[in-house]
Amino acid sequence: MYEFDKILNKGEKILWEGRPVFQPYFVGSIGLMIFGGVFFLAGLVFFIMAIVTKQYLLLLFPHVWVGLGIVVGVPLYRYFSYKHIAYAITNKRVLIQKGVIGRDFDFVDYDQIRNVSVDVGFFDKILGKESGTLEIHTGAASTYLLEHIADPYQITRFFSRVEYNVKTDMEYPNKYRPKTNPGYTTRLKK
Repeated sequence: MYEFDKILNKGEKILWEGRPVFQPYFVGSIGLMIFGGVFFLAGLVFFIMAIVTKQYLLLLFPHVWVGLGIVVGVPLYRYFSYKHIAYAITNKRVLIQKGVIGRDFDFVDYDQIRNVSVDVGFFDKILGKESGTLEIHTGAASTYLLEHIADPYQITRFFSRVEYNVKTDMEYPNKYRPKTNPGYTTRLKK
């Protein structure tokens, strides 16, 4: 199921791994499905009008096909991709495994992370019993999601601690790290 061993670097260790909670992950796309349904219904009007008026060129109007693709395709993708989605926090980076046919991986190095936030949505509260999404923001306007994971607050605290430790090690290698940092005890003077 987890295929992280194929991409781990030498000396890299997995500190946490998990996957989405199924119910909120599957139902979480309902907003997109509603949008697809509205798109489908709008296209259906043109589809029926084309048949009634015998103007078959209107059958090429894409709304009905795009809407149907969204309404049917999104739940099918969510269902079949679920067993291949996994997340890992290592001592070097964050790994996201996904894909339906082949395995795709996203890598987020700690030095690229600018901000982390947690989102516990409606379906997480109702269906997931305390699941949520960890959002990892990088400087290039990219956001990586660890969607609908169990215990999102605990994982966020753990992730923040690991991120801080790794960034500190990168900035101040053990050989050069001071035993004390007088900057923490300074007081601003007027």
